[in-house]
Order: sequence, then C-alpha cells, then structure tokens
Amino acid sequence: MTKRKKKNKKQIAQQRKQEQKKEYFKRLKHVFYSVYSEETIEILEASELHTTFNLFYIIKYPSLKITYSEDSNISGELKKHIERSLKSLLNVAVSKIQNTGKELSLRDYFSIAIHLPTYASIMISNSGSGFVEFVKESLKILLPETSSLFYGKMNFLLDYHMGFFNDFGEELYWYEFVTKKKDKNKEEDPSRVNSKRQIDLYEIEKFRDSISTEIVIRSAKPKQINVLIKDIFRPVKQFGITNAKDGLVWLKIKSGLVGSSSAFSDIPLEVYIQSHAIDRFKERIDTNDYMWIREGLKESFDQPKIIKDEYSNQYIEYHIRELNVGYFLFDLIEGKIILRTFLFLTNNGTPEGKNLQELIGIQKLDKQFLNIDKLSTFKNNDFSKNNEIKKILTDSGCKSLLDVYHELMPNKTDENNDLVGKFHQYIEKNPL
Repeated sequence: MTKRKKKNKKQIAQQRKQEQKKEYFKRLKHVFYSVYSEETIEILEASELHTTFNLFYIIKYPSLKITYSEDSNISGELKKHIERSLKSLLNVAVSKIQNTGKELSLRDYFSIAIHLPTYASIMISNSGSGFVEFVKESLKILLPETSSLFYGKMNFLLDYHMGFFNDFGEELYWYEFVTKKKDKNKEEDPSRVNSKRQIDLYEIEKFRDSISTEIVIRSAKPKQINVLIKDIFRPVKQFGITNAKDGLVWLKIKSGLVGSSSAFSDIPLEVYIQSHAIDRFKERIDTNDYMWIREGLKESFDQPKIIKDEYSNQYIEYHIRELNVGYFLFDLIEGKIILRTFLFLTNNGTPEGKNLQELIGIQKLDKQFLNIDKLSTFKNNDFSKNNEIKKILTDSGCKSLLDVYHELMPNKTDENNDLVGKFHQYIEKNPL
C-alpha cells in the first residue's frame, strides 16, 4: 500500500485558492439570479456565463473589511468576537432588490452587487450592444429604492450589534461605515496595454485598487475624575452614549435647568456618574437592547424633566420611548452633574414607590420578591390584563409600566405570567 504524499505549502495554497474561487462563483451566481431578470440571464448564459464569472473573479473588488481606528483600545480577543459575530450577521441579514423582488444578504450586496455597474461597463465594452440590458439592470442596484434599503439595514444592524459591547463605565464602542478612496494610483505598466481588453482590465484594476468599503470600529474610555461627595473624594466617570448618526456623545444638561444663575443658564454641564449608579442602572434596566437604553438616555438628558423631593434632592426622569421608568438622583458639584444612583419607578424613594407603599403597604423586600423593581418584569409580562393590578399601578402613578409590555416588544422566551399571579396573590393578602 503506497503512502499518500503530504501536500506542500504551494499545493495547499493552490487548493485554498480554488476553494475560494468556487465559493465566490457560488455567491456570484446567487447575486446574478437575484439582481437580473430571466431575459438578461438568458443573454449571459448564451454568451458563456462561466466566462463572465471568470472575468468578474479576475477584477473582483476586495471583500467588505472590518477595521479598527488607530485610537481605539480593543483587545485582540474582543476583536475576534466582534468580527466573528458581525460576519455571521452580515451573512444572514437580508434586504430586497426592488426591481426583482428577490433578497440578498448584506455581505453579498456590499461585496459584490454594488460593483455590478462597473463590471457591466467592462462587459459591454468587450461584448458589444447585446449587453445593453445587462448594463441597465446593473445600474438599478444603485437606485435609491434599493440602495436606501440596504444602507438602512446595514446601519441599523451595525448600530444594534455594537450596542452589545458597550459598557457605560468601562468602554464605549461605535462604528463608521465608509467607502475610502486612496490618493495614489498604480504606475503605468506598458506590458499591460497591448489590447483593448487588457486596457479595460487594467483600468478597472486601477480603479478597484483605489477604493475600499470598510466597517471601521471605534472606541473610547470615559474620563474619570474625583469629586467631593459627603466629605469623601469619590471617583466618577463621564457619562456618554454612542449612535450611528453622531458617533460618541457625552451627555450634558443646561445649567439653567438645575438651578444655576440665569446669566449662565445656557452653559451645558457635563454629566458624570458614580459606579454605584451604573450598577443600579444595569440591574434595574435589565434589558440587552442598547438602542432603547441609549435613545432613552438621549431623550431624558436632551429635554430633562427634573423633580425635587421634600428634602430638596433632585432627580432626572429616565424615559424609554416617552415612558417614565425611573429616576437618576443627582447633585451639582463643581459645575458638573453627578449621578449618584438610579431608582426604578417602583423603588422606595420615588414618588410612585411611596404611593405604592401607601396603597398596599408594600415594602422594599416585597418588591424584590415580586420582581417589580426591574424593567424586564414589565417588558415580558402583561400586567394590564389583571384589573386589580392595573388599577393599583395606575393610581400610584406607575401606568407607564403597564405600557412597557406593548411598547418594547416582549421576549416571549422570558415571559413569565406567574409573576402576574404572584403579584395578584400579594394584593389579595393586602387589600386596599
């Protein structure tokens, strides 16, 4: 029995190249049959579709890249996690080609489909007027009714995806989706311009090598300072959010809204947060949907609603989709807003929490036992179906929590109607 020879590095590289080519052809065929009409496909097939694919492979653009800004502080392990999860999402997330009604993945659209008009111009210059329809249909891929869907889906997906990695107290992440153009072109190569076809290929290679489509990941670490709180210097971190439109945004509130003199009422004050407040916020707003959390913070600090209690403590209402779900307790120290803690709407210390206690005598430990001190309980359970609970929450000022279930799309796998029954049993033992 003869031993099988081991492949050398050159053979392994050639095999890998063949596998990549085969995979590219498979994707290219799917793109063709999604973008072009049956009539155009027949024209292409009549002129040897495989030859067309070979040409496309020769002049193909670089794949969609994931890169990192020079000033980002992202570990190698996290980079692997980001790239692995993002590539998987780009393969499965789809949008629709409007003129054919067929779907394409974001990866295939941004790696292959958007370059079809350029490919088509090469084809028609080498194949004559028979490919006019091919060019026309290729250009449709760039029309707003299709491109806006794919760009919109891409921005939403990236925005949503990066939110999973954000940590308000440690590191904030965001992205830029860009098409980069390099300044320098290839030097002329006389050996490449012997024929019309070679000139075309040469020109397209120069153009192709001058651009790249990239997802650029950025990050920033919040600034930390020490401030005097109750006679002790304590560390606080600057509080910010990230989004697709604005990138990194450090939250601010106009000084006039928190009691500063009118002469300086329009001066924006930076917002800082104690680690205790971050922990309570994560614990009580216990959803992994960063987009809701972020939009809630932007809404709440751009147009803050500030209340005072009987001890002159000041609170900023925290809204998600215009629903009040809690409060940030804050102090004004050294010209900065310092967030000291976060209270869920039902917690002791809020007006609504006090109302609940007066109505049914409920205490802090009872709220924890019933799980009504967390957003997820109201997100995943429809308390409005129980009339007694509905009345109590409405009368105490917590009606906004009844609307959370309908506004924030419950996660059915986490839905637990036992919590509704448990709360109802508590009410029956503690009647109004």
